[in-house]
Amino acid sequence: INYSKWDDLEISDDSDIECHPNVDKRSMIRWKQEQIHREREARRNKIKELNAEVLGIKQQLARMETLQQKVKEEGVEFIVKT
Repeated sequence: INYSKWDDLEISDDSDIECHPNVDKRSMIRWKQEQIHREREARRNKIKELNAEVLGIKQQLARMETLQQKVKEEGVEFIVKT
């Protein structure tokens, strides 16, 4: 059985929220939910940024490996020519 669809499941339980008696509990729950959604969106954005950075680094690595191979084949003269 494949349970991979449950890997990214995020669970929040609002029943354990305790607040000051002067604060409406429904409002407190709503504020907490909004905070959870903001944090979740921030994590998603950070993941997108890091994935883009990883892609850029992989491209740089590929270019450097190509240059390294050319230097091994043609020697230092390859660098002087370019």
